[in-house]
Amino acid sequence: MRSKGFRPRQMETLIGQIHWKRRVGYCRNKSCKVSLSVPLDEALGIVPYQSSSEELKRLGCLMSIVMPYELSSWMLHQCTGVSVSASTLLNWVEHYGQMAMERLEAQLEQFH
Repeated sequence: MRSKGFRPRQMETLIGQIHWKRRVGYCRNKSCKVSLSVPLDEALGIVPYQSSSEELKRLGCLMSIVMPYELSSWMLHQCTGVSVSASTLLNWVEHYGQMAMERLEAQLEQFH
């Protein structure tokens, strides 16, 4: 891997938007599985183009389970100062719901 230097990154979190720089590397070999590598993102479990922290998504989903999406959006902003639209909350809930269904189906397959 060769360094491409430091690149900026930002993410919405429970404490607001944070900014940092992290080292980006690349592989010149065609045998590499990926051409770019960001070790810090990988260590933190951050995927490419992720703009919201897992904790923020979890809290948004939990609020959306017990109240309508519009109200959840407002409450999340009141509690954290972070603005997230009702449609984004809906997308998060659908995403994590799909993941939960896939895990459940895999567990059920083990019993058959």
